[in-house]
Amino acid sequence: MAGCHATQKGSYPVSMGVGFPTAGVNISPDDIHFHDTGVPDVAIITSADGLGLRRKRIESMKNGVLIIDQSLPAPPTGAEVMQFDFRQIGVRTTCLPAIFSCVKHSGIFPLDALRDAIEEAGMGEKLPLKKIYSLI
Repeated sequence: MAGCHATQKGSYPVSMGVGFPTAGVNISPDDIHFHDTGVPDVAIITSADGLGLRRKRIESMKNGVLIIDQSLPAPPTGAEVMQFDFRQIGVRTTCLPAIFSCVKHSGIFPLDALRDAIEEAGMGEKLPLKKIYSLI
């Protein structure tokens, strides 16, 4: 919907009864031929578990943006640190405002494209979009 290509590589240890899911996402206006999971341009952290798992990558960032829930301590990094109260919307849905925040502040594609995709999927009325927009 935004004219971008994307890849997503997830880790879902929660399916085995332990752990938490994490994901690496590549977004580009060009074709993506390899899913690189190296040092990110943007890191989104919404939980202490996620921070523990990705701390070394965040610390190795020389630039870019770290978007992190304000309840968590930001590790030392060369990235610009942006903290938000994502948990205000509910612990189970902290990733939603974090993703909106990432799209808004990175400018990778228009924020309206994300909203339109949610609406097209029939989720617009089920998600607190007004509250999400107020958080970012």
